[in-house]
Amino acid sequence: MSVLFPQKCPVCGRIIKDDGQALCRECKAKLPVITGARCIKCSKPVGAEGALCGDCKKRKHAYTCGYALWNYDSCTGKLIKEFKYSGRRDYADWLVWELTYHMSDFIKRIKPDAVVPVPLHTSRYRQRGFNQAEIIAKGVSKKTGIMYMGDVLIRNKKTIPQKKLDDMKRNENLSGAFALNEDNMRKYGNVRTALIIDDIYTTGSTVDACARVLKSRGIESFFAVLCIGQGF
Repeated sequence: MSVLFPQKCPVCGRIIKDDGQALCRECKAKLPVITGARCIKCSKPVGAEGALCGDCKKRKHAYTCGYALWNYDSCTGKLIKEFKYSGRRDYADWLVWELTYHMSDFIKRIKPDAVVPVPLHTSRYRQRGFNQAEIIAKGVSKKTGIMYMGDVLIRNKKTIPQKKLDDMKRNENLSGAFALNEDNMRKYGNVRTALIIDDIYTTGSTVDACARVLKSRGIESFFAVLCIGQGF
């Protein structure tokens, strides 16, 4: 099968010669892993340790803090697009490995009780066939041993894709979009902290909306994402 249908790099389209890799060696080297100082709130790159980014200075978030693996650019954007919209679920194991490997210190520091994916509306789930945040969250749970709690957040409102909206419209779009399934919540016992998982963070509106719902139940929220944009 590998001879007839060789795996191709989703970024450059070349045949991948290294078995078990999702990207070719050249494109993997280009992935913008965030190193150095990060915003103490959202994890965007900043100029000094212990600083807030410009976005977080302007806005109060419902979550405590988060972790982002990569900066969002043309390379990571194309990779996430293939995974999310082209049904390339075969990238999941590699993406989970990258995320859990790089955020291991973050996980040790926050010690979350549960991993919670950002939910999709049922209509979008049927259209896409899967929830990319759910796949990543399940993988993170399996690799870290943190309890998976995937049925407590509900997306009860079909929203416009956030990428089409400015920051004010994003907040309006997500108003009342998420709710807590109290019946499912009871079976998990005393959960005090949760790690919200999503693929991309831009302004933080989606993570905040989820964090507010969890906060109403007394759960402190953190987040982890594959990519982070430059915000507003």
